[in-house]
Parts: sequence; C-alpha cells; structure tokens
Amino acid sequence: MQSINSGEKYEEKAEVKVEEEQQAAMELKDQPTNLETNPVITNEGPGEALKEDNKDGDKEAEDASKGNPAKGDDSNKGLTQQEIKHGRWQHTFYWVFLSLMGGLTLGIGEYFYASNYANLGLLGVGVMAPGTVCYFSVYKIILACYYYRKNGSVVNRQNSSLVYPDGRIRWFNLVPLMANVIGNAGFLAILSYAWEFAKRGGLNQGIISSFLAFAAVINIFLFRYFFNEKVTATQVLGIVIMVGCIICLGFETSGKVDEVGDASEDSEYDYSVGPSIFMSSIYALVLGSFAPWTMSLKQIFIRKYSSGYPPLDQGIDSGLLEYSLYNICTIILLQREDFAFTWEMFWIGGLAGMLICMSRTFICVAVVEGIAGPVQAL
Repeated sequence: MQSINSGEKYEEKAEVKVEEEQQAAMELKDQPTNLETNPVITNEGPGEALKEDNKDGDKEAEDASKGNPAKGDDSNKGLTQQEIKHGRWQHTFYWVFLSLMGGLTLGIGEYFYASNYANLGLLGVGVMAPGTVCYFSVYKIILACYYYRKNGSVVNRQNSSLVYPDGRIRWFNLVPLMANVIGNAGFLAILSYAWEFAKRGGLNQGIISSFLAFAAVINIFLFRYFFNEKVTATQVLGIVIMVGCIICLGFETSGKVDEVGDASEDSEYDYSVGPSIFMSSIYALVLGSFAPWTMSLKQIFIRKYSSGYPPLDQGIDSGLLEYSLYNICTIILLQREDFAFTWEMFWIGGLAGMLICMSRTFICVAVVEGIAGPVQAL
C-alpha cells in the first residue's frame, strides 16, 4: 500500500510540473518580441547603445551647421541657404547693391566707348584693348607678388580656380571661362555694330542699351528651366515696371531722328554708299534685340560652374583673356592710314574697358548670390 501511495504522489507531482511548464510556455508566447520591451544585450559599451537614439539629433545638428532649417521649423521656409546664413535682408541688400553697381559702371563705360569710338564699328574694341590689358596686368602682378610673399608661389594653389594644389591645371574650369569670353565678345560685337548703325540712322544710342533690359525677362524663364529658380509676383511686377521705364527713357530721347534725316547732307556719313538712314535704324534695332540673349546665356554658365569657379574670378580672368584677344583689332587699326593711336585713346579706352569689365564682374557675383531676373533688371 505504501508503494502504491508513493507512486500516485509521484504521478501527481509530474502532472503539476507539466502544467507549470505549459503555463510558462504560454506566457512566453504572449510576450512582445520587439527590441523596445526585450532589449538585446550585447558586448557594446554604454555609448554604443545610445548611437541609434542620437542619430536623428546628429542629423539635425548637421543640417543646422549647413544652414538648413530644422524639421518642423517654418521660420526659414522659402529662404535660400545664403539668406539663412547671412540674414535675409542683409543678403538681399548685398546682391541688389552689386546689381546697381553693375548697371552704373556699365552705363559709364558704354558712354565713353559709344560716344568716342562707335564710329569705328567692331574695330573700336581695339582702342580699349591696350589700356584695359595694362590695367589688368598691373592687378595680376600685384596679386602674384602678394601670394609669392605669403605662400612662396605666384598663385594661391590652395584656393586657385585654375590650378590644383599639386600644380595640375583645372581644365574643367575652361568651360565657363570660354563661355564668358565668347559671350562677352559676342555681346560687345553686337553692340558695336548696333551703336554704329544707330548713329548712322540718327537713333539715340541709349535705345540700343535699353534692349539689354529684356535680359531680365529672358532670365526669368531660362533660370526657371535650368535651376528651378522661382520669382514672386511682386518681383515680376517690379521687373515689368523697370523694363518699361528703361524703354520709355530710351525712346523719349530719340526724337532727333527727323532732324538728322533733314540734315543728312551735313552728316559725317556718306549715305550714297551703304545703307540709308531708315535701313541703318532697322539694322540697329534688330542687332540690339540679340544683345540680351548673349548676356543671359553667359549667366547660365556662370551660375552652373560657380561652385568650382567663383564668379569674381570668372569676371576677372575672362576680362583679361577677352581684351588680350581684342589687341588683334588694335593691330588692324594701326595698319590704317586714316587712324592714329594716341595716349588719350589709351587712357580713355582703357577706362571704358575696365568699367565694362567691372560691370560684368559685379553682375557675375550678383547672378550667383541673388535672383537672376531682378539682378538683370537692376
């Protein structure tokens, strides 16, 4: 009897143990398996365990250092990185000021050139070339001496746009450089002939310069297509008003055409040879309409390659190369018997060339820093 009782007790204990194991298995099955409630213990230190939690914070800190707005921060919505970094109004004032300086220097330079050498046509750039190259050369020599004294090299290889630190040439930057030279040369050639025909046809040469205002409208569409640059309705309205004012000012001062037509016999031009007064005016207007396209297409290359070739360097380097090539026109002029190159031409022509180059440099920087359409309108 004692053995039977002990056997029954043993069976009862076994059944209880099996029930406990089944109940524990059911509880384990019902528990969640995600890492938040059941963290996996590894051999990583305490710092490693926090890396995943701090990843989002590190990314926000990195965005802040780059000037990008944080998630959920609507205060910087619609602003560029330059506006966030320097302040919206300060940055806007910067590129607006550069645009105004570009227009001022261009107007003064074109006045000196058009009023003195427009009658030479395309060869008129040859009068500006020697003085402009001389001024640029002096600037480059001073800059090279500064770098040589500071770094032991005539170029700043650590931050040069034309050579790498090891001395290799940055051939890729020749693309925007040549685009600037070709665009500037085409622009000046078109304007030279347009000014010449305008003078021959009795038109005020300011009308030709007023065509350049249409580059602002062209920039709106081109930079929207290539760079997704958005222009607000207020900016468009301002551009339209400014373009209209420029055109009205140009045509308001063009009332002399009838006087010139009546006094054609006293003109310096021989109208028995070449186009008439009327056709000269037509040629001037047609050529003037092409000038803004050369400016807008050139500015696309300036913006596109600005990260590897700063716009300030683009303006200076292209100006030196461009006017060095214009010395070919100087040589042609010197072969003419009815032309004599004087020191007055050297200084005035060089001043006109430098002012035009300064204008292009101001515009180069403004196009990269600001909005292309309003920049060109200014």
